[in-house]
Amino acid sequence: MSRMTAVVLVFTAVAAFVFTAFPSIDIAVARFFLQPPNDFPLGREPWVLAIFNGITQCARAMIVLLPLAFAASWLPGMAALRRQRSNIAYVFLVLLVGPGLMVHEVLKDQWGRARPAQIVELGGDRQFTPALLPARQCDRNCSFVSGHVATAFMPAALALIATRRRWLWFATGVAFATITGYCRAAAGSHFVSDAVFAMIVVWFSALIVHRLVFGVG
Repeated sequence: MSRMTAVVLVFTAVAAFVFTAFPSIDIAVARFFLQPPNDFPLGREPWVLAIFNGITQCARAMIVLLPLAFAASWLPGMAALRRQRSNIAYVFLVLLVGPGLMVHEVLKDQWGRARPAQIVELGGDRQFTPALLPARQCDRNCSFVSGHVATAFMPAALALIATRRRWLWFATGVAFATITGYCRAAAGSHFVSDAVFAMIVVWFSALIVHRLVFGVG
């Protein structure tokens, strides 16, 4: 096990304990952005919207450009892309398995957690549930976990294939995810735990894909 993965495992255990033992942390952080009775004005700030839309466009671009780059790697004269073929496949599969399958299909559409702006404590009409407790307060595209944070964390997945500066890639992913998580919390769209566990889900998805593509963990 790499030192980086060990750090993530410890972080996962701490996060699971904290948000299970003290679930009200999520409400307290969300309330910081609330303007009663049920408004999150910071979510309408241009820079917050720019980050939200920017992450969305980046995800769409990667879905198109990565397969094109992989296909182009088979063409004559594309030696540089050919050398990166496995890495391109790895990044694309992490995007599909992490933010795509695990985040959107398995968790967001199945976990049933209401978003901050929807809960009674913040002026909504639905019940708050702790992060790790499945609920029925939402039918699809729910709060747990954050898809935008998961996508913003993608640079961290490059730490598993980088030959140097691996911690820099990891730190970049954490930084992007943190900024994005702040924006989503400011808009009343996600709890802080949604952002935390989004990063965890993507990291372990990246580990699984890395083993499948390269045969090593």
